[in-house]
Amino acid sequence: METHLAVGARWKLANRNRVSVALPHAFKDTVNGSGSISPAFGGGEANISLAQDSLAISFAHGFK
Repeated sequence: METHLAVGARWKLANRNRVSVALPHAFKDTVNGSGSISPAFGGGEANISLAQDSLAISFAHGFK
């Protein structure tokens, strides 16, 4: 994956607490492999694609 985009936000709550949310996205990328599978494993080519989305949520408390 070569191209990413992320959006996030943080909210301040009562009593020095905070909640953060992040939404990263990796755009689809395809890799075409010539001779990418070793002859020891039967040889050949592997063409793979991947795109990824995730969600991160965190809670923090300040002590001072």
